[in-house]
Amino acid sequence: MANKKNELKKKEGSALASLTQDELEEERERTQKSGDIRPARLRIQKESLKFEDPNTGEIFEELIATIIDHRPPKAFWEVEPGAPLGRLPACSSADGVRGFDREEQKWIKCVTCPRNRFGSAGAGKACKEMRWLFLALKDKPLPYLLSLPPTSIRNFQGYLTGLLNSGIPNPVFVQTLVRLEKATSQGGYAFARVTFERGEGISYDEYKLRKEQRGQLETALPSIEIVEEDYT
Repeated sequence: MANKKNELKKKEGSALASLTQDELEEERERTQKSGDIRPARLRIQKESLKFEDPNTGEIFEELIATIIDHRPPKAFWEVEPGAPLGRLPACSSADGVRGFDREEQKWIKCVTCPRNRFGSAGAGKACKEMRWLFLALKDKPLPYLLSLPPTSIRNFQGYLTGLLNSGIPNPVFVQTLVRLEKATSQGGYAFARVTFERGEGISYDEYKLRKEQRGQLETALPSIEIVEEDYT
């Protein structure tokens, strides 16, 4: 069986090896235009402090990435305190501006929603705030989605502030080194925190490519679901 699989891979690889770069791009564009492609989610391995692509099993000790875009999604899970959130929230917003209430089957404005106010869940908000980073990695044709844990949002905000103070209006203009570090909460809970370090600037040609990908993400954004893993 193993020999047959190896033979199959060789046959698949022989066609790919014969294609020109233009032919490869043509086939890639055809797949992307099918509408079935979404950014692959990167998973954070809290114990090993590594990133994983669950679709391929590829492991990254660190990410050298261009941040194409970042969004502040929000979600409300209707569960008892301390209980598992469940896979799909009762209400969610991919852009942090407009949310869809699954129970009421209607769109609502996040800014006026009572769940989005401090005090709606103890001292905090019933609606949970997250951060989505859309990352372009070297030698990877499609962007990845990295959902920041709540404990890493402040690090990202500080990184953006530092870029702005340095005259860089958007993180898309530089490469960013993304790593994981061990941290411990006041209650003694160990977790992985995402850190950010500024790298080299990108070329104008790469900027145009990332800008084009950002436009494609705008189209795909409504179809990306918020799941429990985005918050935990």
